[in-house]
Amino acid sequence: MRSKIAVLDWDTRKDPEAGYVFATRFAKPNGNAIFCGSAGKNEMKIFDNNGDNFRVLGSMHDFGASVLTMDTAKNGKQFCFGTSDGRVVSGFYEIDNDNMVTMDQLYANLGVSGEERKEQ
Repeated sequence: MRSKIAVLDWDTRKDPEAGYVFATRFAKPNGNAIFCGSAGKNEMKIFDNNGDNFRVLGSMHDFGASVLTMDTAKNGKQFCFGTSDGRVVSGFYEIDNDNMVTMDQLYANLGVSGEERKEQ
């Protein structure tokens, strides 16, 4: 018998342009986070996987193309994803003691300048 385990609420504002999820991956090595990529707003979100609320730990959006594939490294510190326009984005992440990922860490490691960060 099948039953629903959990539902991750992609966009709590119920925005009809929020998009469709195309890629998901448990963070390695321990699965403490779930990485998801989508079309629509062309974004990547990191959800907490340490409890029942699956809150958003961090997100990046407005890539200009859908996020279709992603992976995390076995060391638990790197991720990458591919977009529908042929880009591969790679970066480093760290989940702190409060189970939060700071956007500055993600953007800095992806090489996005301060001006680009303000637009996003």
